[in-house]
Amino acid sequence: MALFIAVGLYGMEIEDRYGDNQDIFYRSRQGDIVVNHQTKQFGEIKKTWTRFYVVNKLDTIDTNDWWDDKNIEIYEVTDSESLDKSFNYSDFDTLKEEGKLELKQKLR
Repeated sequence: MALFIAVGLYGMEIEDRYGDNQDIFYRSRQGDIVVNHQTKQFGEIKKTWTRFYVVNKLDTIDTNDWWDDKNIEIYEVTDSESLDKSFNYSDFDTLKEEGKLELKQKLR
Protein backbone atom coordinates (compact mmCIF):
# COMPACT_ATOMS: atom_id res chain seq x y z
CA MET A 1 0.00 0.00 0.00
CA ALA A 2 2.84 2.38 0.86
CA LEU A 3 4.46 1.72 -2.52
CA PHE A 4 1.23 2.59 -4.32
CA ILE A 5 1.01 5.89 -2.42
CA ALA A 6 4.69 6.69 -3.12
CA VAL A 7 4.26 6.12 -6.86
CA GLY A 8 1.14 8.31 -6.87
CA LEU A 9 2.94 11.13 -5.04
CA TYR A 10 5.88 10.87 -7.45
CA GLY A 11 3.53 11.20 -10.43
CA MET A 12 1.80 14.18 -8.82
CA GLU A 13 5.16 15.90 -8.22
CA ILE A 14 6.09 15.57 -11.91
CA GLU A 15 2.64 16.76 -13.02
CA ASP A 16 2.74 19.77 -10.68
CA ARG A 17 6.23 20.80 -11.80
CA TYR A 18 5.96 20.29 -15.57
CA GLY A 19 2.21 20.34 -16.31
CA ASP A 20 1.56 19.82 -20.02
CA ASN A 21 5.25 19.13 -20.59
CA GLN A 22 5.41 16.13 -18.26
CA ASP A 23 5.58 13.76 -21.23
CA ILE A 24 8.93 15.36 -22.09
CA PHE A 25 10.22 14.44 -18.63
CA TYR A 26 9.16 10.82 -19.03
CA ARG A 27 10.32 10.40 -22.65
CA SER A 28 13.70 12.12 -22.40
CA ARG A 29 16.78 10.33 -21.14
CA GLN A 30 20.02 11.39 -19.54
CA GLY A 31 22.39 12.55 -22.31
CA ASP A 32 19.75 13.49 -24.90
CA ILE A 33 20.40 16.74 -26.77
CA VAL A 34 17.72 19.44 -26.61
CA VAL A 35 17.65 22.34 -29.08
CA ASN A 36 15.73 25.62 -28.80
CA HIS A 37 15.47 26.87 -32.38
CA GLN A 38 14.07 30.25 -31.39
CA THR A 39 17.10 31.19 -29.30
CA LYS A 40 19.54 28.90 -31.19
CA GLN A 41 20.66 27.37 -27.91
CA PHE A 42 21.19 23.72 -27.14
CA GLY A 43 22.36 21.52 -24.32
CA GLU A 44 22.45 18.06 -22.87
CA ILE A 45 19.67 16.78 -20.63
CA LYS A 46 20.64 15.83 -17.08
CA LYS A 47 17.96 14.23 -14.92
CA THR A 48 17.41 13.74 -11.22
CA TRP A 49 14.60 11.90 -9.51
CA THR A 50 11.98 14.63 -10.08
CA ARG A 51 13.70 17.29 -12.21
CA PHE A 52 15.62 17.68 -15.39
CA TYR A 53 18.05 20.33 -16.49
CA VAL A 54 19.71 21.53 -19.66
CA VAL A 55 23.48 21.67 -19.40
CA ASN A 56 25.14 23.83 -22.03
CA LYS A 57 28.70 25.08 -22.39
CA LEU A 58 28.15 27.89 -19.91
CA ASP A 59 25.60 26.81 -17.31
CA THR A 60 23.15 24.29 -15.89
CA ILE A 61 19.63 25.63 -16.39
CA ASP A 62 16.26 24.46 -15.08
CA THR A 63 14.09 23.67 -18.10
CA ASN A 64 11.26 25.92 -16.86
CA ASP A 65 13.58 28.91 -17.26
CA TRP A 66 14.97 27.85 -20.62
CA TRP A 67 12.54 26.72 -23.23
CA ASP A 68 9.63 27.82 -25.29
CA ASP A 69 7.83 24.56 -26.01
CA LYS A 70 6.89 25.68 -29.51
CA ASN A 71 10.50 25.63 -30.73
CA ILE A 72 12.07 22.61 -29.03
CA GLU A 73 13.49 19.44 -30.54
CA ILE A 74 14.95 16.59 -28.51
CA TYR A 75 17.52 14.30 -30.10
CA GLU A 76 18.84 10.96 -29.00
CA VAL A 77 22.57 10.55 -29.47
CA THR A 78 22.98 7.41 -31.59
CA ASP A 79 26.76 7.49 -32.04
CA SER A 80 28.18 8.91 -28.83
CA GLU A 81 31.71 7.58 -29.39
CA SER A 82 32.38 9.79 -32.42
CA LEU A 83 30.25 12.76 -31.30
CA ASP A 84 32.41 15.76 -30.46
CA LYS A 85 30.86 17.71 -27.57
CA SER A 86 32.32 20.96 -28.90
CA PHE A 87 29.84 21.25 -31.79
CA ASN A 88 27.72 24.37 -32.23
CA TYR A 89 24.19 25.14 -33.43
CA SER A 90 25.13 25.24 -37.12
CA ASP A 91 26.42 21.62 -36.91
CA PHE A 92 23.01 20.03 -36.17
CA ASP A 93 22.06 19.39 -39.80
CA THR A 94 25.40 17.72 -40.46
CA LEU A 95 25.17 15.56 -37.34
CA LYS A 96 21.64 14.45 -38.32
CA GLU A 97 22.78 13.55 -41.85
CA GLU A 98 25.73 11.56 -40.48
CA GLY A 99 23.33 9.58 -38.27
CA LYS A 100 24.82 10.74 -34.97
CA LEU A 101 21.57 12.36 -33.81
CA GLU A 102 18.07 10.94 -34.16
CA LEU A 103 14.99 13.11 -33.63
CA LYS A 104 13.12 11.83 -30.61
CA GLN A 105 10.49 14.52 -30.04
CA LYS A 106 9.51 17.73 -31.81
CA LEU A 107 7.56 20.48 -30.09
CA ARG A 108 6.87 23.10 -32.73
